Amino acid sequence: MCIRDSSEGVQAVVELLYTDVLGREAGSISQDEMAYWTDQAEAGATIEQIADDFLASDELQEQSVNATEWDFLL
Repeated sequence: MCIRDSSEGVQAVVELLYTDVLGREAGSISQDEMAYWTDQAEAGATIEQIADDFLASDELQEQSVNATEWDFLL
């Protein structure tokens, strides 16, 4: 069983990406944002591809986050 086979697994990973990569509070993640990533996983996106999208996001690029703080996710 792959983590993307479970919407709870995908949601847990997405929550970690929002909090650890983007520095958001878990409660600030909207249902629409969570649904978007869950849908991406259900459509075949891997967790690695989703993580890559977070790393390439405008939101992250607008922050000054040292790469050593998130490179463990790669």
